[in-house]
Formats: sequence, C-alpha cells, structure tokens
Amino acid sequence: MFITYSLCFMTLLFVALTVLGEVELASGWRCLAGAALPLSHIYRRLRGAYGLSTLSNLIS
Repeated sequence: MFITYSLCFMTLLFVALTVLGEVELASGWRCLAGAALPLSHIYRRLRGAYGLSTLSNLIS
C-alpha cells in the first residue's frame, strides 16, 4: 500500500503545483511545497508502514 499512496500523493502534488504555476499563483509557496511536502510524506509513510524510529527513518 505504501507504493500506491506514494504514487497517488506525488501525482496529485505535481498536478496541483503545475496548475498553480499556470495561473502564476504564489511561486514562493510552490517551491517550498515542492521541496518540503515530498520529504514529509515519505518520512511519515516509511515511519507508519515499516514502524521505523525517527533516527532510522532519517538515515534510510
């Protein structure tokens, strides 16, 4: 299930950022969201799916 959720999330994020880029809305927020949201998403999914601790999650 991790792969399915991750692919869906990243696809929706890319579409949302592309649409926001087309209407030229909040370019600074788009860059921040494009950098921070994928990292946050992967961290939370790995921690939940595999029961990793914070340290082992950051190392992997």
